[in-house]
Amino acid sequence: MEDSLGRDWIVQAQEYLRMAREAVRIGMLAIAVRQAQTSVELSLKAALRWSGIDHPREHDVSDAIRAEIERFPPWFREAMDTALPLSSELVRQRQIALYGLEREGKPPSKVFTDPAAVQRFVSLARRAHKLALRLYSTRGR
Repeated sequence: MEDSLGRDWIVQAQEYLRMAREAVRIGMLAIAVRQAQTSVELSLKAALRWSGIDHPREHDVSDAIRAEIERFPPWFREAMDTALPLSSELVRQRQIALYGLEREGKPPSKVFTDPAAVQRFVSLARRAHKLALRLYSTRGR
């Protein structure tokens, strides 16, 4: 059966990735973090759908992937060793990228000032997107 929802999420993930790259380019680093997180989330949720797992209705799906990691091909499992901890960190950073550090009176634009650090999250989004694309190309879903 064709998984049109999973494929649509992959298309959306690609667009959020494009927006994250553009946000880095123009110096809007907090926005880049949010867009990168959304891209990773959609890519990983598409991966869960590919494997027949109903995705959790939350931003961080790392635990769901870890619990069912054996359903995925070896190359995907290997990539998740480094991707899942970074994905969880990105989910935590997403909230800060939206609201800043309110108790400290620090807006998101003052928290995210290092393009190299934000680029790490954008790179994760690119890798997650490529992995989801590869999954869907392996089984005709």
